[in-house]
Amino acid sequence: MLDPLNIYIFSLGSAFLLSLFYRLHRNVGTFVFLATLVGVTAISGLGFLKLVGGGPAIDILTAGLEPPLSINLRFGLQEAFLSLAVNLLGLLGGWYLLARLRENVQALILFLMIVMGINGMVMTRDLFNLFVFIEITAIATYALIAMERDRQTLIAGFKYVMAGGLASAFFLIGTILVYHLAGTLNIDGMIATRTVLDNPLGATALVFLVAAVIIELKPFPANGWGLDVYQTAPCGIGAIISAGVATGALAALYKLLPLLQIDGLSAMVCIGVVTFL
Repeated sequence: MLDPLNIYIFSLGSAFLLSLFYRLHRNVGTFVFLATLVGVTAISGLGFLKLVGGGPAIDILTAGLEPPLSINLRFGLQEAFLSLAVNLLGLLGGWYLLARLRENVQALILFLMIVMGINGMVMTRDLFNLFVFIEITAIATYALIAMERDRQTLIAGFKYVMAGGLASAFFLIGTILVYHLAGTLNIDGMIATRTVLDNPLGATALVFLVAAVIIELKPFPANGWGLDVYQTAPCGIGAIISAGVATGALAALYKLLPLLQIDGLSAMVCIGVVTFL
């Protein structure tokens, strides 16, 4: 039950069945929603404590195959800490918004998908799988924002869609170029063959990837669209978007750092400092 893979199983299973539970009784659906958030938080929390105590990192392989023939997820100390932070944020945000979310079962489902998508961004070691989890998170976020039907929220949501669409296009282009050069989508495999990216095409691919992640991190001066969302979205939703999605994007950037040169890292640090101020 404490296998980190259950974070995805519980989230997806509850999301698929939530409408059925909601039809039985609204309180049943609400209980399943909260129980799922408590469950995934407990899994990441207990896993984090085990790793702090010296336990080994957990590698989850698909189809019983080794990378690069399979998509792998890693639950190490860093991933466990970020997963715990995101899931705890999701639990608190869901609890805060419970009275509002329980009026619409679709809102409960979308909230679970955002939490699951961010966990995927944190744990995956496959570049295209990272793109998939970014898209899951983004689409669920768009839909959740759009459920607020006032004019300002819809305008902010439209800006979010445009920025997210640009980031998705950049990330997909970068993934295609890196796959062409490295012959693998496994991030660890790309790091092991880093030298194949030391050419103009490789530099272009990395620029696309990093630009996509930085857009998701909402840096100055391109953070106005993000601020609009934070201002107009309900507080619990704004929290999971601002802190949760940013945590997933930061984890994605951290995975890509070994592929970058020091000069690129310095530029990103400067952007981060200016954005913070």
